[in-house]
Amino acid sequence: MAESTTKGIFLNGYVNAVEKEKGPEGIAKLRKLYGDLRFSGFKDYPYETERKLSKAIITIMWGKESPDVWEKMGEFVFNIYIDNPIGKTMFSLLGRDLKKVAHTVDKIFNTVTTGYSVQVEDIGETQLKLTLGNCPDEKELWLGIFKTALKHFGYEPSVSVRELAPQQYEYVVTWA
Repeated sequence: MAESTTKGIFLNGYVNAVEKEKGPEGIAKLRKLYGDLRFSGFKDYPYETERKLSKAIITIMWGKESPDVWEKMGEFVFNIYIDNPIGKTMFSLLGRDLKKVAHTVDKIFNTVTTGYSVQVEDIGETQLKLTLGNCPDEKELWLGIFKTALKHFGYEPSVSVRELAPQQYEYVVTWA
């Protein structure tokens, strides 16, 4: 399996979002929990870097880890992506057609991360199945990302998830 990585520009988005939400005190806490917060924009950082930064952010924003908090972190991550120059570019190119966006989700992922495998299957007029492989994240993180994405497109989301194997999850995404 390929090792997952994340672009520095995305990690910088995490830091900027904490600063926006929690101000200088939040950045000071983040620096204390994480360390050096300078990331080179297009450098690939190992998954462990994003993981450590995410856990520090969770501590600052919500206090402690739980499935619900990881889902909130997913919302946080999606909002960082759509406010990021890369995310803005991707969504402006892809438009508002939810199925078109879903069928290019692997390309969307690859703009800021590598190592994940993504399969998208159309299973109904308003339903998709997304299978993530080599996914070292908590399944609730992606639950939050997918729910927030549906809301971004103006839909009422319903997302279920099941673990198929270690680091492999199947999400059924339904919208109205």
